[in-house]
Amino acid sequence: MGRSLVERALAELSEFSEVTLWSAADNSPANAFYEALGFVRDGAEQARPDFGNVREVRYRRAPPRRP
Repeated sequence: MGRSLVERALAELSEFSEVTLWSAADNSPANAFYEALGFVRDGAEQARPDFGNVREVRYRRAPPRRP
């Protein structure tokens, strides 16, 4: 179900040149999921106090192009 939701969201974002998302750095299952969908870490990191200062990493990928 998760893969279908992300693929649908990416299809809706096809007019953009790039899609980014943030994920908890130590959430290995989520990060493996995003990487399997073609997202790549770009080296950016952040920790937001409102979310307990969990270290987050940023992922990027191009959305699929509409025919």
